Amino acid sequence: MRKNVLALSIAAMVGGFAGVAQASVISAPGGAASGTVLGTNVASEPNVVGATAAAATVLEVNSNNVGHMLVVPYYTVQNGNMSVIHLSNTDRANGKAVKIRFRGAANSDDVKDFQIFMSPGDVWTGAVLQGADGAAVLYSADKTCTVPAIPATGTAFSTARLNTVSNVNGTREGYVEIFNMADIPSTSLYSSTVSAAGSAGGAAGTAKSILYSAIKHSSGAAPCYTEGSAARTLLNDIAMNNFTDAGAAASVGYASSTTGLSADWYILNLTQSTAFSGAATAIEARTGAGLAAGAANFVQFPQTDAGSGTFFAGTSIDNFTADPLLRTVAIDQAKAAVAGPVVTPLFIDLPDMSTPYLPGAVDANSPKLQAVRLTNALSRTSVSNQYALDAGISAATDWVFSMPTRRYSVAANYKAATTSAATYRLYSDLSVTGSTSVGVGAVDEWFHQANTAVDTRGNICVNADSMRFFDREETTTGNAPIFSPSVASQLSFCGETSVLSFSSSKVLSSSTDLTASTMTTPYVNGWTVVTTTNAFTGANNTNTFTGGLPIIGDAFLKLNNTNGGTGFASTFGVTWSHRFGR
Repeated sequence: MRKNVLALSIAAMVGGFAGVAQASVISAPGGAASGTVLGTNVASEPNVVGATAAAATVLEVNSNNVGHMLVVPYYTVQNGNMSVIHLSNTDRANGKAVKIRFRGAANSDDVKDFQIFMSPGDVWTGAVLQGADGAAVLYSADKTCTVPAIPATGTAFSTARLNTVSNVNGTREGYVEIFNMADIPSTSLYSSTVSAAGSAGGAAGTAKSILYSAIKHSSGAAPCYTEGSAARTLLNDIAMNNFTDAGAAASVGYASSTTGLSADWYILNLTQSTAFSGAATAIEARTGAGLAAGAANFVQFPQTDAGSGTFFAGTSIDNFTADPLLRTVAIDQAKAAVAGPVVTPLFIDLPDMSTPYLPGAVDANSPKLQAVRLTNALSRTSVSNQYALDAGISAATDWVFSMPTRRYSVAANYKAATTSAATYRLYSDLSVTGSTSVGVGAVDEWFHQANTAVDTRGNICVNADSMRFFDREETTTGNAPIFSPSVASQLSFCGETSVLSFSSSKVLSSSTDLTASTMTTPYVNGWTVVTTTNAFTGANNTNTFTGGLPIIGDAFLKLNNTNGGTGFASTFGVTWSHRFGR
């Protein structure tokens, strides 16, 4: 498109919607968006916001690792480690407006989030390293558009949401949430010209959208932030706007979210000549259990730190998140209501993984139901994998357990007087009408007052059932509850992303001040199964809940060949994904 088309369109958009004072989730399929809107003429198309795919009704894990949402189970920058993510848009017809959020290992606190605007077939790469002050820093030389732009010097992770602002160690380990907020179709639906007054001056369906034109790569790079010599912040203007209806979103080129995202990750330590790698867990919004991928809601929120008083007036934050620290009411350890929000909700907090993604009416229960659906999709009743501690090859093993939906049930309130205070653990109370549709009982509470605790580090812990070791010749010790730290006589996963070392030699150099723990195994090598039935029958339950725990993760093995000659690699890293029972 020509410069005047883009400039007039953005000017009309910003001027026309500056006074809107509420955010919205736009359901898919969307309504008609025909007519002259914001200086562009949108073609008469009933599903401009609401892709041609049928509306999604369920969320499921896709074993092919492609979906609407992705979770990278672990990142670390401890002891010379660097963590790298390769995010791919496998959709060849639609660009993607993506939210990526790094959360700390201890209690899932947000330490860095931003938006990525990917063209069809695009790949974005970013690397996280430890900065000079000890905090994690994100670097990326990729030509894909991000909002904000990532400077060449990198962008440091924030400690603002951690238990202390000096806790740079809290940024060094965690996990990553990635999800498609909206599609950006490549089809021509718009007028090819715009008059001086900003009205449509040409036939509809003859040009790409202003948003697609901004993110589409040409000669190896996307325009992103500049528009000719005017240097207008085109993409920033769009990403900062608060779209509240289908017509406004469609007029700049947005459409409902569809599948197509995949990601790979690796952890590299150059000094130790060791690398580990894996694929992100993918969650797909589908038209039915085991059926094709469908269209999900438009959930793009402005990438701004404006607070709730500005943008959520007239619309409750409860409609958009199940995070107990952001909602207007949470439940404490004594099962009493606590007025919130405990943490002031900002637009940059949205969307999160509990923001309503499946089409339908949105109310205060919708995010809780979303949390139930996601947690159910990821829940496992057992976790098993191998370990090796052979002295001859200096073998060592770490296991990572990540629970990416725990934050939407329980969170740590650092404003409480002590970690033992009733208000330190705050719950969302996921018991909502309609949750029985996921088939896990009348009350869906994976994390509650009876199965959670707090360790000496301030980490929220959740109980497992048992752990059993086997060697490679079928020998077993039986159940052995020996996690540490732990609740008395019970296994516990302490921290959202906990790292368990099978010997004093730590593979990932995870910090004991965060979530690391060490245990002694009865055998040199073999396999282990952790039972995570998470059974509970409480006063509010009509039956026994056996939903498991929402765990993802891997085993990390490090080996050293001391007989390697000069010029030959001697240190090796092996990554094995956990096996799960349902």
